[in-house]
Amino acid sequence: MDKPTIKSERRILKDYGATPHPRSGRGHFLKADGSDSQFVWDVKEAEKSFRLTQDVWKKICSDAYHTDPYKDPGLIIVLGGKTELVLIEAMVLKHLRQDIEGLRSEIDHLRRHQGTERPE
Repeated sequence: MDKPTIKSERRILKDYGATPHPRSGRGHFLKADGSDSQFVWDVKEAEKSFRLTQDVWKKICSDAYHTDPYKDPGLIIVLGGKTELVLIEAMVLKHLRQDIEGLRSEIDHLRRHQGTERPE
């Protein structure tokens, strides 16, 4: 794997629908690497491993809050240039799943009223 670059970081953020922050980590307001409509993302690239500690996650949360207090923190970890992992808080995942189930129910309801059932 090549050394992580701003270009690779931007590509990763784009793959997740996020907009890179200019001079990420260097500015006063935009501390994280990028953001989308719900998350403030930090990207970490490593050859074989990335050590996540409580202090690392605390900094990611703090940077996200200072960037946009209405968005959730997220971490994208890329190992060896191939394996991509996404870390978000469990409660956020639970809420996302509830939102998806709510949307599915709403779609099913609309289909029933239009006479087209959802295929099983």
